[in-house]
Amino acid sequence: MIYDANTGASANDHDRRHLFKVAVDRAQPIALSHGDGLQSQPVAAGDHAIAFVSAGAKTPPSIGLMRSDGSGQHDLQTGLLPKDFPTANLIAPKAVSFTAADGQIVHGQLFQRTDGRATQPGILFLHGGPPRHMLLGWHYMDY
Repeated sequence: MIYDANTGASANDHDRRHLFKVAVDRAQPIALSHGDGLQSQPVAAGDHAIAFVSAGAKTPPSIGLMRSDGSGQHDLQTGLLPKDFPTANLIAPKAVSFTAADGQIVHGQLFQRTDGRATQPGILFLHGGPPRHMLLGWHYMDY
């Protein structure tokens, strides 16, 4: 079985999605993807390939492909963004957390410019999750 989950070996993977496979007769999952990107919605594409949605903090969702052992990961949809798309101006979010007044840990993402200004504007986006768990990159769901 192949699936995606918000876990992995990298820091803050609870705010990402990665691909895994597991035999149906034992609970020993094998990570197929890792790192700062997001991979979700895997589909078997023949006997030895997996298609999936691939995204990152500065790259919107596209279709990716890898071998069933996790090797050879690449995007199939290269060059779809307009040449003037401001990718360099996008800000990669950072995972943050704090303790609320009731003792619960609140998780969030911080989008912070690095232009050296001492004060910067801020926006809080509150939502009722968990169906729309916020991620450290472009989300696989529209909203």
